[in-house]
Amino acid sequence: MFESLFAELKLQNTDRTNAYIAKVEDILKPFAVASFQDSLFIVALTLVSKVDNSRIKSAFFQLRSQLNDSFVTKALETVADYYQSSNLESFTPMHSALRSCTSLQLLTYLMFANPNSKKDAAFDSGRSLNRLLVELVKNEMSIYDWGFSYGQFLLSAALYGNAQSLEGIEINPECYVVTKLRLSLLPHERTIKLHFGNMFYEEDRHRSIFSNFRDISTKQPHSAIIHPPFGVMIDEFFENNKGLRVPTLPRFADIMGPSAYKSEWPFILKALDDLADEKRLYAITTNGAASTETYSEIRRNLVQQGLVECVVQLSENLLPGTSIPSMLWIFSKNNETVRLIDASRIRTEGRRKFSLSLGDIEKITYLVTNRTPISELFEGYQGLIRYVSASELAESNYNLSPSRHLGEDFPAEYILLKDVCQINRGVLLKAQELDELVSDDNSVKYITPKHLNDSVIDLTTVTSLIETDDILKKKSIGNDTIVMSKLLPFKTGYVSNTRNNQVFSNGNTYFLQINKEKINPLFLWMYLNSNSGKKQLEQLSRGSSTSTLSISDLKELKIPLIEPAVQDKLADTYKKLLKKESQIQESLKTLEKEKNSSSRLFYSSKIYKKD
Repeated sequence: MFESLFAELKLQNTDRTNAYIAKVEDILKPFAVASFQDSLFIVALTLVSKVDNSRIKSAFFQLRSQLNDSFVTKALETVADYYQSSNLESFTPMHSALRSCTSLQLLTYLMFANPNSKKDAAFDSGRSLNRLLVELVKNEMSIYDWGFSYGQFLLSAALYGNAQSLEGIEINPECYVVTKLRLSLLPHERTIKLHFGNMFYEEDRHRSIFSNFRDISTKQPHSAIIHPPFGVMIDEFFENNKGLRVPTLPRFADIMGPSAYKSEWPFILKALDDLADEKRLYAITTNGAASTETYSEIRRNLVQQGLVECVVQLSENLLPGTSIPSMLWIFSKNNETVRLIDASRIRTEGRRKFSLSLGDIEKITYLVTNRTPISELFEGYQGLIRYVSASELAESNYNLSPSRHLGEDFPAEYILLKDVCQINRGVLLKAQELDELVSDDNSVKYITPKHLNDSVIDLTTVTSLIETDDILKKKSIGNDTIVMSKLLPFKTGYVSNTRNNQVFSNGNTYFLQINKEKINPLFLWMYLNSNSGKKQLEQLSRGSSTSTLSISDLKELKIPLIEPAVQDKLADTYKKLLKKESQIQESLKTLEKEKNSSSRLFYSSKIYKKD
């Protein structure tokens, strides 16, 4: 019905797609349509009637016939009833307003619009990420989508891919209905099977016709993709009187603790249960799945079983509804090493979000699929990829974040932070406790992250606290101590002289008691503030929504091994620069006072003249 429109749609650029979606959304907004599903049905009815030049009632019966699914037909009839189905022509002027759009604008909205909700957006990999996935699986003849949401990947695969068989399962009724509607309008060039059910239960409706992850008609195993929802408790997938189907492979039996069920991992492990020997599972996750300490045991098992083929670090701000960086995982069997790729800087910046252009997708695909030796890669790509052994991953407690293992080669001679200082966590005070302890003038000082600006800390500006036994018994900060935040962005401060104050730091900071016989404290602080030092801190950090540094990871920070005399010389030069900076800051303060004074004189003179 829409072959020529789909041909145009495939060639449409992102800006035009977004503009068409916005136009239809602006038309629908005043009518306060009840749901996203309703909006799509109304637009679909308008599109069919516009293309066929038919009345809405005729379009309704034609669309119902084409859907050929009782579950979806019931939803369509419910929408029609709600919008005065007894006389479908009367549900204009909404229909009349939509007819002012071109057929291509209506089809664009119908295919690519998403609900304006962060919760729903969590199930959407984003259009450009889906195009990347399609490009990676373009040589696969059969693909399965675990939890297809609103059909974003399946639609992209049908439009831009080569697979002859697409299949998937989804538990959300609206997502199933929307995807069925979207895919039913596609030109019939391939087999598409959608299943409504819970991927965690053995009694899925499709199990009788779809067994062991294989298409009965072709006898070909599927490759698969999965974009697990983040921030969704696994309890939401339980049903009354049914037990959760725990992943059946013995290697996963002891690694699915309570904390793991709060993450993306149960979905991925379930999908891995049905991975065919010669096929791959592609997964999109947040960066925490690769680095958070809580999931290290899961990653250890996967690496030791040879199931992790590749981990690709993608940019932040690509996933809808969040700015969290994303990861692309490729799972397969019998891998002796893990290929780590840092593609975090390959992106196209937009007004609010980043995206992947076709050129970006081509670059990432080249890195993922090219199996030539790293030295033979195109210039500029060599530093973005590395093969890492299981033994080396074990040294980082199976942190699979590519940024942890990639980057510039460190000098051959170095010393670890744990060898030159003792790392202590600050004193954790709740907000209410802190409010009760704040004093206008006291010798107890309490440094918080806001006092850390990669500069020497001025203790006169630091919060004073009442002396209490609970605080004074904690370990205090001495002269020549570095204080640093444990949360991104990693800022530092230097306490050169406590001036007989009892100094403590906040629980979201660490303070480094430095062994001056092993390293010059000021030199160490200089290194932590350098580009190389900051990059290492980011590489050592873990987490998804918030990147944090653990003491165990911080201990492994590498410091260039430089002769003590050279350290002292560099530190002396740095002291002079700090002094000069301080003088400039004081001059700026004086200048600011003079400006304010001049402004007051000007204001006073205006009042005087007026009087």
